[in-house]
Amino acid sequence: MITSIEQSKADPGAYHCVIFEIRDKQGQMLFKENTRASDYSNWSLSWEGTNRIKLDSSDIGICFWSKGPDNHWKKEPSNSR
Repeated sequence: MITSIEQSKADPGAYHCVIFEIRDKQGQMLFKENTRASDYSNWSLSWEGTNRIKLDSSDIGICFWSKGPDNHWKKEPSNSR
């Protein structure tokens, strides 16, 4: 997983928010998401196993993304903790 901060001002709600990318062993991007968690707040991203990612952000709370059986990554509904 690679993290970065959105620098484009094209979408003001996404500007300066945390982005994460999931890449394979060859470096090909498999998934990319702007989390909408502000970089100005405290945040952490971590793996929970091999198919789930957890974002803990002081401004938007805790969010999860998981890889489904179709190998596509999706944000989980808020109540799926």
